[in-house]
Amino acid sequence: MAEYVADAQQVGAAGTSAPGDPVALSTFATTTVILGCVFTGFIAPVLGTGLNFFAAVAFFGGLVLLLLGLRSSATLYIAYGGFLMTLGAIFVPFFGMASAASHSLLGLFFLTWTIFSGMLLLSTLRSSISTVLIHVLFFLAFLSLTIGELAAGMTVFLSIGGWLAIICGLIAWYNALVGLLSTDHSFFKLPAW
Repeated sequence: MAEYVADAQQVGAAGTSAPGDPVALSTFATTTVILGCVFTGFIAPVLGTGLNFFAAVAFFGGLVLLLLGLRSSATLYIAYGGFLMTLGAIFVPFFGMASAASHSLLGLFFLTWTIFSGMLLLSTLRSSISTVLIHVLFFLAFLSLTIGELAAGMTVFLSIGGWLAIICGLIAWYNALVGLLSTDHSFFKLPAW
């Protein structure tokens, strides 16, 4: 976990903390928002083409995060990249696993990720408020998805998890913008708190 905290926080010239790699944060945000949209049915349909679209985005977004994480030794990006690639593979029609993936298996998969995201949350408590908020929402989103899947697809919890994922992704995009604007070439800066 230590390497995540060290890589996710870069010290600026004024000694303030800024979020990590804007490309990785943007990829994380994009895939998390699309995951949330699929589970809420917001813009993307819950079944059929929504899952197929998510499978492609998750697989390639996961690959990008994995590569960026390996480049910077960032635990979150490596782990979430692997998670997304696995989840994407589950829903790719070619592999035929989506029909075999029961709610209890997906619930177990989300449960393991909930535990890991809780560990990541604990490792970021001394980070900026916006980084901690991403991890709180991420943990709560996966906790809700776990409960929803283990309760035989209870749509209330799946929808709550989806909306929490969308909000988490929006804050991750904000953090990416904070990172982009922290260079000497930008006219203004945003706070990471």
